[in-house]
Amino acid sequence: MPEAIQKISRESITSIIYNDLKKRIITDAEFVPGDKLPSENALAEMFGVSRNSVRSALQKLQDQGLVDIKVGSGTFVKEVTFSTPFLVSDLLESDKSLDSHLDEFRSDIEKNCARYALKRATDDELEHLYVLSQLLYEAAQRNDVEAFIKADYDFHYHLCVCSHNKLYQMAYTWIKQLLLKSMKEHILQFTENDIKRMQISANNHIRFSEALKVRNEAKAVGLLSVIIISPVLRKPLDEQMQ
Repeated sequence: MPEAIQKISRESITSIIYNDLKKRIITDAEFVPGDKLPSENALAEMFGVSRNSVRSALQKLQDQGLVDIKVGSGTFVKEVTFSTPFLVSDLLESDKSLDSHLDEFRSDIEKNCARYALKRATDDELEHLYVLSQLLYEAAQRNDVEAFIKADYDFHYHLCVCSHNKLYQMAYTWIKQLLLKSMKEHILQFTENDIKRMQISANNHIRFSEALKVRNEAKAVGLLSVIIISPVLRKPLDEQMQ
């Protein structure tokens, strides 16, 4: 017997419309600040849905500060800024000029995280960081790039947790997609000629977490610099530490 067809909920339809319009505003710049969006009737016809679904999607866009709904006049695109936290990730992904600043940002924040972790993190928290470095190494051994990237993000996010600074944790949550994209690009460059070079990076993470466990600040900060910049320079650790 054929599998039953699942009904599409109104919430799902609203989300589809919302995501489509958000992409057109933020990523594609199809609609720029000051532009008037098509009417509810026009959008309903374009998407093949009811006006209620369109109205709900537009309300969600307004709630997030992307549009301004003026009764009797229409829906207008607003100037998008970084003042709305839940839009930060979208804005960062759409602004390609920020890619070159990410390594500086990571270096500054993570060095501070390491120093605070040395003073504030519990032994259990630092042990968990070491466990995450082992997961990174296991992914490298399997040559599993996607698992490696996920483990890499989890490792560096947990370093923020170890700092006991909630703003650092929030920042890494907001820019997660940008970080994952950058990590993937760096790893693909780093392993272009030799996939085994992921193990070099994983070993660096292990040595860094071991330095934190014994509260060795100088060694930890030095290793962290290598971890962040090594995919760009594409040099083994020993070469960079000379």
